[in-house]
Amino acid sequence: MESLKQKYAKKLLTESISERISLADKKVLKALNENKKLDLILEKFDQQQMAQATDLIKKLKSLDFSKFKTLSQGRDKAISDVTAALSGQGSLVKKIIGLFSSEKENPLVDSLAFTGAMYNFFSTFSQYVKSIAGEDTDKTLMELVTGKTEDELGDISAVSGLGQEEKKKIDNIKKLIARGMKPEGKIINFSKNWIDKYLNGKEGLETLSDEMLKIKVKDLQAVIADTTNSLKTVNSVNDSVANASEKQTTPTSSTTGSEKSTTTSTSQSTKPTSPSSASSTKNTQNKAQQVAAVLKKAKLDQGTIKKVVTTLSKNNLL
Repeated sequence: MESLKQKYAKKLLTESISERISLADKKVLKALNENKKLDLILEKFDQQQMAQATDLIKKLKSLDFSKFKTLSQGRDKAISDVTAALSGQGSLVKKIIGLFSSEKENPLVDSLAFTGAMYNFFSTFSQYVKSIAGEDTDKTLMELVTGKTEDELGDISAVSGLGQEEKKKIDNIKKLIARGMKPEGKIINFSKNWIDKYLNGKEGLETLSDEMLKIKVKDLQAVIADTTNSLKTVNSVNDSVANASEKQTTPTSSTTGSEKSTTTSTSQSTKPTSPSSASSTKNTQNKAQQVAAVLKKAKLDQGTIKKVVTTLSKNNLL
């Protein structure tokens, strides 16, 4: 017959084992969830697409925005943000996956949204510039719209004295620039602040409009051609980026078919063991080995590992 001391010691041991199993369960589930996250990200944003994304950032750096102070400053800030996030030791792939796994703002998403916005804007704006300028590319858009020379426009009184028609045309160009500077597709849902971060919001767009109106059309067309040729893969990359981001915010759908599973088990209870049953047993064994490997990495002892695997198996968690 057990003494009170022995019963108490047994109780403490049982509680200790239960706590360790509970802790191990949490570690297992966390490890499995992390692995599932990684798989989901890589499924939608593989290593080839990651390489394309980083290549786009490199190409962005090479673009000559010297005539556009607004774009130049925004570009430098975007590159700086991505460089800071991906610098240091370790695998680049793991660092990129880490950006999508984190709850924090993803600088790669913001920078690519900014890159996509420039590409989409210049792709559309090029046709507008061509229709306005024709072959007269030595003039600025301001000159072409107002019909005044560069010297005349240099006089403040001349600008303030523009007619309503000229002012309306200039205002329309500014609206076209402000509304056209947007990324394409679902990435816009995952990058809310790129325009404030890299273009200083509405104020920055206004400044950019003034810059575009004041440079010669041939210089503007050179920037347009260089930008659209260099960044032509951005929309396909951004689609993948958006899908990878979406996987991190969409809850995993749960299976709620308890009645179906009960019916199935009942109807199959009188049937002999089939080859699929043997395959299922083998799969369970494989999963058990995988879980055991994860627990070993978590530095748990063999006894605890065995108990956790047994517990998961009994509860159909393998």
